[in-house]
Amino acid sequence: MFLRTHTLFVLLSAYSVGSTASDINWVDNSVKWLKSSLPDSTQLEFQKNRFKGIGCLHEEYELTFTQPLHSDWDIEFSVSQAKGELNWGMYSQKVRTERFGVMPTYSLTDSVKLGIGYIYQSAPDFRSMQGEDTQLAASRHWVIKTEMPGFQNDHTMNVSVVSSSWNAQNSAGNWMERGAVDTKLMLTYEVKF
Repeated sequence: MFLRTHTLFVLLSAYSVGSTASDINWVDNSVKWLKSSLPDSTQLEFQKNRFKGIGCLHEEYELTFTQPLHSDWDIEFSVSQAKGELNWGMYSQKVRTERFGVMPTYSLTDSVKLGIGYIYQSAPDFRSMQGEDTQLAASRHWVIKTEMPGFQNDHTMNVSVVSSSWNAQNSAGNWMERGAVDTKLMLTYEVKF
């Protein structure tokens, strides 16, 4: 088990360093290999989302590892990267950010789960053709999440409280540069088709 866990962290580290097309294929193949060597109780998912339009490109990759610790406890680790690019002549720009999260989850009943987690998102790397140096802030998010059954068997309802904070970079700047805290209550309802 130690070797598999160690391999996962090497994979997560390699993934977070770069994600060119060949890197993504390498990660995809590594995830398939790792899934085949992990116990059935362990879940490993690699999601890729990509949108391309005229003059714009958005890519997002997320690797999630969920491991049961006990009959009532699970722990989930995730690492993700998002990149965006606009190609509009002198207004062209690129942005890139990475995110890491951990969430232990306790099963209150067979169908109700409670999780408390932490998510760190790096300061976005923003580049513009105009040479402007825009310093965006890193963020930290504390999450309390409850998952429960919906009104039908294939429905799920999630209630989350998320407190987000941004690191202060400049006491004279805008709210993001000074630092801020945002707390919100979210309700999501999922239907599986």
